[in-house]
Amino acid sequence: ISDATNDNLRIGTRGGNMNLFSVTDAGAASPLAFEGSQFNFITGNVGIGTDSPDHLLDLYKSTSTSGGSTGTTLQRLWNYVGSDLSQQKTFVDFVFQDDNANFTPQVRIGAEVGRNGDANAISKEGAGAFVVYTSNGTDEAGSGELAERMRVDYQGNVGIGTTSPSNVLHVKSTTLNNGAAARIENTRDGGGDHGLQVIANGSAGSFATRIQQQGAGDILQVLDGSAEVFTI
Repeated sequence: ISDATNDNLRIGTRGGNMNLFSVTDAGAASPLAFEGSQFNFITGNVGIGTDSPDHLLDLYKSTSTSGGSTGTTLQRLWNYVGSDLSQQKTFVDFVFQDDNANFTPQVRIGAEVGRNGDANAISKEGAGAFVVYTSNGTDEAGSGELAERMRVDYQGNVGIGTTSPSNVLHVKSTTLNNGAAARIENTRDGGGDHGLQVIANGSAGSFATRIQQQGAGDILQVLDGSAEVFTI
């Protein structure tokens, strides 16, 4: 394994794929395979657990996972931050780029440690949230803004437009689009279909639906098509 013309170190084969073998007393196994007669990190496919990778990175593991089991972890992203956790995040970025001055990444997904940013205790360091970021576009100079749009927090609450959801679904908007923070639309023409169905099993004093107006506007407006039925 050498290159007589320069100081580079090359590992390759005369033809076919290249496999890296681990050898034990029981024989040789091939946990890592590179596709191509001359593998490189630019054009080669990498297979871990398979000797025939079809993509840039293929992870394969044969397991006895059953339909009733908790599942199998094929990959772990591990971020060691030192002596103490506080509010760290770990991300995977999605980048789309051409020859223009693009702002990247356009999409980012990741994990945040703690209870919605609070990991100031050992018990809270075991909590976490899944977060989704998107960018608001690119101007001619290639600048943009990447911001969190959605999260599933440590309690399973889903927040859209908020980093601290207080309900199972919490939607918050400070820049309304078409005058509504949320829109539910059912375009299927079926006899028993509903645009929204609310089912509650609360005790006395609870509500199936509660509408709270905190400003000077009306509480509720009902329309039939574009015609107003009533406004409260």
